[in-house]
Amino acid sequence: MAGVHLIAAVGLSGQIGLDGEVPWHGRPEFAEHTARDLAEFARLTAGGVLIMGSVTAAKLPPTFRPKDRSIVVWRRHYDPEDVIRHYRKQDRDVWVCGGQKVYETLIPYVDWHHISVIPYDGPADRFLPPILPHWSAA
Repeated sequence: MAGVHLIAAVGLSGQIGLDGEVPWHGRPEFAEHTARDLAEFARLTAGGVLIMGSVTAAKLPPTFRPKDRSIVVWRRHYDPEDVIRHYRKQDRDVWVCGGQKVYETLIPYVDWHHISVIPYDGPADRFLPPILPHWSAA
């Protein structure tokens, strides 16, 4: 049966966003980490359903929009159980891809997560919420 997975790249303190961008975006000292992370994202999510907020969807590179993936732009009025049930009936993995509010809403339904830690320790205005009651990125 298909699962519900969370996938994220986070800074050392759980940072995931700054002013609508990934905080380390475009910084050469993180280029190698970013390239590896994006390759892993592409490999893991192939054939799946990607659930993300509108800002995350707008920033998703065109190379990550192949026909083997479906992108669902999350809306507040969606019922998480209905969306997940719909794709499980199709036997497709669901990947929760961010941002912060989407993670907060869907974490209770996640049965597996893949988190890449980027050695970034700078400012952010969006953070990955705790995945488990005892977990913190900081």
